[in-house]
Amino acid sequence: MAELNEQGGFNLDNFLAGLENDRSKSNDFDPSKSLNMVMMSSESNQGIVTFVPFMSNEYHNFYLRIPSVLEFYSDTTLTNSGEGWYRLLPIEYYSQLTDSEMDLYAQVKNLYNQVMDYEPSYTEARIRTYVLLTGVQVSHVVNADKSKKEDLNNCACLYVFPSNRVVDAFNTAIQSKIDIMKGSKTWIPAVLSPSNTGRQGVIQISFVKSAGAGYDASVAFEFNGALQQVVDPDYVYPDELVALFDNVLKTFSGWRYDKQNDKMFNLTYMQEFRDTLKLKLNQLMKQSEALPAPEAAGETYVNNNVADPNKPSAQVVAPEAPANKPPF
Repeated sequence: MAELNEQGGFNLDNFLAGLENDRSKSNDFDPSKSLNMVMMSSESNQGIVTFVPFMSNEYHNFYLRIPSVLEFYSDTTLTNSGEGWYRLLPIEYYSQLTDSEMDLYAQVKNLYNQVMDYEPSYTEARIRTYVLLTGVQVSHVVNADKSKKEDLNNCACLYVFPSNRVVDAFNTAIQSKIDIMKGSKTWIPAVLSPSNTGRQGVIQISFVKSAGAGYDASVAFEFNGALQQVVDPDYVYPDELVALFDNVLKTFSGWRYDKQNDKMFNLTYMQEFRDTLKLKLNQLMKQSEALPAPEAAGETYVNNNVADPNKPSAQVVAPEAPANKPPF
């Protein structure tokens, strides 16, 4: 509260000091204490990320592949912007569902499939495979302008790739390195290790939108050498930092996660997803019914291309109008 000065007037200095103290601080969020999601589908993130990979105890691997993720973009009450991508993961990612939750999941999936029958645009509905990798960021260079994004360096990151090509590139890079090392696999723990110390190498992933459909991905491994040290082998990563990698699915789900009950299946979210799909399906059905049949449907035409003029003209009947679909 601003104070009055000795003469009972307004104390400007105290007012300004209080205003500064109460304003929203842009640095209130500390990325070093959170698992930071980096969406590689965004052009502002596409480029080369270099990081020390860490295994997540949530799924006991250095990456997680989530296939057949059903997505639909629409209005929602659960985001500040009032819109967003609804996302339905395969059912095995929602553990310990009740019978009613199983039924709701089935309703959402069935409605989604019905909407997809109308072939909506990719900007409204899509089915994706996601690949998630976790690690402590060393560097991030954006492909568009070769700029460096250093705000997440030395922080725990969750890199979200909307393509299986990262897995393909990962496998190719490992097999190529094994071939170069004449079949030896002893180098792998220097990069891919569950230990929080003793690292001697990093993983580097290049990921950009391809000229055509999809994305281009490549993976490489960089090791400490005589000319450079890419990672300190004596550094011990704090336990509290390593523990952040156990919240991968929660971080990936974001606003879709049930924070109140700390579970993947968010009842409010799923009900809203179902109702949104119902509304969209009703709109599509009405639009489909409103589309007129082609004017030529059912009419009879005279075939004027008969070779012998003495023969009666063949009668050709136009086919029945096909089922119309809206232009989505």
